[in-house]
Amino acid sequence: MLPRDLFMQFKYIDVTTGADASAIVEGEASTGLSIRGAYGWLIHELQLDVPKPPDGQDFYLNVVLSVVQGETDMPELDDKGVIEKFTSYGLFTTSGYQVKEWCPRKVVWQPPIIIASPHLSLYVQGTNDAAFNSKKFRARLGYTTHPLSSPEYLEVAETWETL
Repeated sequence: MLPRDLFMQFKYIDVTTGADASAIVEGEASTGLSIRGAYGWLIHELQLDVPKPPDGQDFYLNVVLSVVQGETDMPELDDKGVIEKFTSYGLFTTSGYQVKEWCPRKVVWQPPIIIASPHLSLYVQGTNDAAFNSKKFRARLGYTTHPLSSPEYLEVAETWETL
């Protein structure tokens, strides 16, 4: 039997928006997983580090974690390969938050989500405002490795439609 992790490991994915944050941007990370590697990842948690929303105006922010690379439109939660989607919108003012919805800073999955994809993508799209333009967004995934036979690897990959 192959060894498995006893303790959580972390993988970071960074993405920086352009001069106009309303254009979708993608940050990519390699997982090192393959059918020959005989492992999958059990993703236990996702933490987000996002800039403060714009002051005194309406805003929106979409953040997506996916196993599909190269998306040109912001993926929806029911699109193939999407693990999680956060949508935030509202109004932030100096006198206090009037946020209708703000993305959580941490999501924990119990039981964990298993993936067998060789890569992960973090997509970001938001309001064209100085608060989001040319800003760095970071995701931190907490995961453990899990041994998989070739048939199990294929089953997991088919679940996320990454074949």
